Amino acid sequence: MLNIKTIPQGYLEKMKMNKSWLHTGLILGALFLLFSCAGVRPSSGPVIVTTSGAVRGYADEEQTWSWKGIPYAKPPSGSLRWKAPLPPDPWPGILEARNFAPPCVQRLFAGGPVIGSEDCLYLNIWKPRHHEEPLPVYVFIHGGGNTFGSSSIYPDYHGSRLAQAGEMIFVSMNYRLGPFGWFLHPSLTEDSGNSAEDSSGNYGLLDILRCLEWIQENIAAFGGDPGNVTLAGQSAGGMNVLALLLSERASGLFHRAVCQSGALMTSTPEEGYQRGIEVFHALLVAEGAAKTEEEAARLSSQMTPAERAQYLRAKKPEELLSLYQVVPSGLTDFPFHFTDGHVLPEEGFEALERGTYPNTVPLMIGSNRDEFTMFFPAGSLSENRSSRFRYAVSLGSTLWKADAVDAVARKLTERPDQGPVYAYYFLWGSSHRGEDNVLPGEWSILLGASHSLEVPFFFGSQEIPRESLARPLFTRANRKGRMDLSREMMLYLSNFVYTGNPNTPEEPSTPWLPWSNQQGDEKCIIFDAGEKNSHIHMSYQELHGDTLLDLYGRYMPPEDFNRVMEAVFWR
Repeated sequence: MLNIKTIPQGYLEKMKMNKSWLHTGLILGALFLLFSCAGVRPSSGPVIVTTSGAVRGYADEEQTWSWKGIPYAKPPSGSLRWKAPLPPDPWPGILEARNFAPPCVQRLFAGGPVIGSEDCLYLNIWKPRHHEEPLPVYVFIHGGGNTFGSSSIYPDYHGSRLAQAGEMIFVSMNYRLGPFGWFLHPSLTEDSGNSAEDSSGNYGLLDILRCLEWIQENIAAFGGDPGNVTLAGQSAGGMNVLALLLSERASGLFHRAVCQSGALMTSTPEEGYQRGIEVFHALLVAEGAAKTEEEAARLSSQMTPAERAQYLRAKKPEELLSLYQVVPSGLTDFPFHFTDGHVLPEEGFEALERGTYPNTVPLMIGSNRDEFTMFFPAGSLSENRSSRFRYAVSLGSTLWKADAVDAVARKLTERPDQGPVYAYYFLWGSSHRGEDNVLPGEWSILLGASHSLEVPFFFGSQEIPRESLARPLFTRANRKGRMDLSREMMLYLSNFVYTGNPNTPEEPSTPWLPWSNQQGDEKCIIFDAGEKNSHIHMSYQELHGDTLLDLYGRYMPPEDFNRVMEAVFWR
């Protein structure tokens, strides 16, 4: 792939003057030589020494080296289930980092099988083979509603293309999902040996924080710059990025942020405890130890906190997951992002309103025009071609932009010391172009610019999994336009990763101006393309949730309106 950028002038010079980075590099380089002289057999990739042991990389696509399946924490199982992650145990010899680790435990949609493992806290690294170092680091958090998914579930998530074209280190990770990643029960917090983190319930977020700590400790050995880390995520990954803007625990662990189709969601600890107690009682009933919830409550009260905690940790994953409802969108109904006062502040996302959040890093944030086509099962609102379906998709998608993009950008920009906020709106594939649609048949209505469709454009993958409904969207007829759009989007992203400004060091065709709260100023950039060329321009549009609810509420049938509100809440 043709490189789309060059390393900014002065970047290498700055790092060469960083004595602490040089000191770390010299030590790890000496260890590497020690391993090399000790008779290590020739390999197809470099051996890197981490704080826990040596790992061997392998040649990957796009002229990159990759290290897959590196443990960044101990397996969070047994007595470590529902505890903060700990650094991994050292391993002897050389870890062959050839294959992805298994996904974290999850259920594949309603009635689907339980897959994955609790031994899942691993990360992956891609590095371009022939570039000067140190390189900025891009850390990607996968989506899936914090319910399902993994760092390797889609080819789109593989980092070889962005690492090579953008000249950066690409890191992805698995993190605990569902009730294994977010869970509270009084017995788990009454253990006197528990730390505030052990009792927080936010184990999925703590996994991400542990991964970022691992990067600070080790990424220099891979040629990365620990002082230039971009934390990025899509869907639930974007939601986790926004949550970590609020976290004092995350301070200094990342220096820029990217949020793709994220959301603002928190739960109170009280909600978590209530749900945890319900789960405990339901387990007793399911195994026959109690016949009713009242009897289960009496039996639970006769157990000590230690006995209850041991009972919960001994349950098989499928026993726990069977007690959680799967909502129509395919996501699991469980509370998460607890405002515990340690990992996340008690005020939650009100911190954005008050300007009291700690991580004021430059932010790139956006959403897609037709987010909600992916959240309504086929035929759920009469025919997908109907006006009912179009109204529902339009309401859900515009609310997403209003609440999770425009409102966030507006609130952050009000704070004087906040880094610049760059907002985008992805339109490729949407039906807004009328007869000039780039998609074949009626795909512009059925899917359009759907949830997650921007990922292959930012990552340059242009690959769609066989099982995805979006596979027919990429055609020979629209190839030139979408490749042109992808090239521009990758350029903006890689510039931002290097400098916190999507316009430097190589000037894109359209300057991307930061969000401004001044009336009449341009707000966000539009990403779109026809069959032959990209169409990128700045927009004055700013959406407000209250206005949208009032407008759509006048014209939509109440049952459709309520369905959309339910889907918005559980996205």
